[in-house]
Amino acid sequence: MMNRLDYTQHIINEAGLDICLHQALKDWWYPNLRPAILRLKLPGLREFKRIAPSYEFRSTLELTGATYKLLNKLPTPYFIERKPGYVIDISIFSTKTVTIINLYGSIEKYLNTLE
Repeated sequence: MMNRLDYTQHIINEAGLDICLHQALKDWWYPNLRPAILRLKLPGLREFKRIAPSYEFRSTLELTGATYKLLNKLPTPYFIERKPGYVIDISIFSTKTVTIINLYGSIEKYLNTLE
């Protein structure tokens, strides 16, 4: 399974970006999270969308510590956008994970299998 370093280097190479790896890691990923946790910040989302397809899921998951722990188990880079009224959009960058989520019927059901 790829980690932040692998994904970041891949995006830099594929997009031909003029940014050092250390700076991209700092700018694109949430800090103080283990390297296996693939939660993107907005600049990371923008760079990933340049070369990789993203898939959005709308959810009414309450963003609690338990929810973040489940999201942190996603095996693909993801981005969370809060919307008004307890709604969130989750962008995911893996057709395999998206297919699995669709088979479960919702991202909530899929996340519950990651416990």
